[in-house]
Amino acid sequence: MSVWNRRGNAIRFAKSLCDDVEFSPEERYAYRHGFSVSRARCCRRSGATTLNIPDTVGYTVPAEFGELITTIRQRVKGIENVSISAHCHNDLGMAVANALAAVSAGARTGGVHDQWNWRAGGNASLEEIVMAMRVRPDRFAYETGVVGEQISRPARC
Repeated sequence: MSVWNRRGNAIRFAKSLCDDVEFSPEERYAYRHGFSVSRARCCRRSGATTLNIPDTVGYTVPAEFGELITTIRQRVKGIENVSISAHCHNDLGMAVANALAAVSAGARTGGVHDQWNWRAGGNASLEEIVMAMRVRPDRFAYETGVVGEQISRPARC
């Protein structure tokens, strides 16, 4: 049995235990979009409800990351039934820009994996993403549910 058949079985097993299963493939997408498309097809066929597209080495640039999300949405039949999320690291200082590119290209529920209080580490900054979406509704007309006026309050604790 191939590795991907085993992963498909793992997704199906997880789906038998709960309704919401998020799948995150390895990130060879930095080199080939075909790899991510095939992983997305496996995800959809196996019943995962969310496909997470990671950039945990912080390698991609916004146009490239957005293009990847767009390619998956165009080439994977039935992907409209799967939420796409993004997990962006900040090694090249582009995590927020990559996350916003993912949102623009169709990442939705689960949206982007980020962290509050940027000083804590290397993922995309929650407060920067929220405020960019609030300040630029002409580009990001999506509701976050985050109360921007309260975003700095936990930092004072």
